[in-house]
Amino acid sequence: LPPKKRDAISQSNGTLPKIGMKKILRETQINAINIMRARLTMADTPEARRAEKARILERLTDDALACSVGIDERNEANFLTALAEGVIVVEDEDNTGTGVRLDYGYKAENTFGVDTVGAISKESIERVIDAADANGISFRRIAIALSAYKKMRQEQWAKELVASYKGISFTSSTKLPVPTAADFDEAFADEFGGITFLKIDRSVTVEKDGQRKSYKPFSANRLVFLVDENVGSLVWGTLAEATNPVAGVVYSTVDNYKLIAKYSKTDPLQEFTSGQAIVAPVIENVDQIYILDSNVKYTAA
Repeated sequence: LPPKKRDAISQSNGTLPKIGMKKILRETQINAINIMRARLTMADTPEARRAEKARILERLTDDALACSVGIDERNEANFLTALAEGVIVVEDEDNTGTGVRLDYGYKAENTFGVDTVGAISKESIERVIDAADANGISFRRIAIALSAYKKMRQEQWAKELVASYKGISFTSSTKLPVPTAADFDEAFADEFGGITFLKIDRSVTVEKDGQRKSYKPFSANRLVFLVDENVGSLVWGTLAEATNPVAGVVYSTVDNYKLIAKYSKTDPLQEFTSGQAIVAPVIENVDQIYILDSNVKYTAA
């Protein structure tokens, strides 16, 4: 039998970043919460109402949950940025002003520009699909920011695609309506062999120096062509504090990799809750990921 070449095996290497957050409950806040709890206990109300209020108060003071969810939010933000850009920089929690750069090795030859900067044309999409097809790759999904998807539906080619799919006659002077999302998705899938859209409209809230702001980590300028929605893994390591606990600190582990720590300080009284993890999303099979960047002008090779 003729020997066949084995698939190439690649190995990731480098340093996983440490991420985390801390919540502080100060003495005045602790006193206020204790007073609220006391009043709630003495209130002459039905038992069910008292229980519900007690649960609300407990939720408001559940800093451990907030720290756990905060790590989830950071993972989500890192993943969406990594999927769109192929590179992320995660701020080092132990060293202010420094970060860990993760490069997922997106191939430059798999990134394409558009015919007109700022606009996504049918020809630009076809160019990406044809290039992948020449390498034996068939896409199933296109990850796209919802804002970019809405803008694309307003393009003339999108209107004509839906009109043709529905058997509607038109000329170059016909004023066609903007298609609905359902109609455009159906017509697009019919035209491009069943490819569907993964519309992303995810905002995350970050806090720095006491200021909170929301942003959308998935780039609205880039369409990510995927053969599968399972694009990688969440990889984590063991924290030094997990193997070398500090005396007087109460620890708990959440989701196998988040280390939640609770401790107090006096003069004045403060209760600290921190969540930390060594974790990062890893994008795999990057040779099968293709990008269409609407901020880059296409130039023929």
